[in-house]
Amino acid sequence: MKRVVFLVGAAFVCLPSVMAEGPVDLTAAVIVVGADAPTPEQRAADMLADEIEKRTFVRLAIANDVSANASAVIALGTKESLGEAAPALAGKVENPGAAEGYTVRAIE
Repeated sequence: MKRVVFLVGAAFVCLPSVMAEGPVDLTAAVIVVGADAPTPEQRAADMLADEIEKRTFVRLAIANDVSANASAVIALGTKESLGEAAPALAGKVENPGAAEGYTVRAIE
């Protein structure tokens, strides 16, 4: 079962996942950012991968679409920029309201 977590903001959307059934192994997670995403969103994906690697010694792959074999997805971007990369996920993204706001969502 694939789990997806959303952190949606005007600058980025991130999708991690923790459910009531226990912790989720994110070592095989993929960071998804739209191919046509603005430069700040693409840099945010690189920075997120760097920071995760610094803390866990695990380097997450960065992709431009959701792979069927991904065990977990961290989608980063706005609703608009995720439209092509993750259309099923983009429909579940909510506008955080504030320019620097964000939203975190865990979905199955």
